[in-house]
Amino acid sequence: WWLEIAPNQVVMTQQGNAQLSYRHFWQQGAYGRTRYWLPNESSEHNQPIRLHNFTRNLILNADPIPEQLRVEYELLAGNVQLGSYIFNLEIKH
Repeated sequence: WWLEIAPNQVVMTQQGNAQLSYRHFWQQGAYGRTRYWLPNESSEHNQPIRLHNFTRNLILNADPIPEQLRVEYELLAGNVQLGSYIFNLEIKH
């Protein structure tokens, strides 16, 4: 699992285990990509489930290193909204 953080965009990825893998790309006020890979017998032909998200709010508190990240977003399959979500991460130093 890893997180790439910039002031206006975040990429969160989990991969490398035999379970669910995913990648979220969030950017303030923009549509981003969300992909999920489900485990199957042949990882060669494992196609991702492709969804979109809309990032309503991305807040990064960093002074000078990240202390809190909050991403509020909607997850969409085509024009169908699958829900609204909040990802909140507090980093203790």
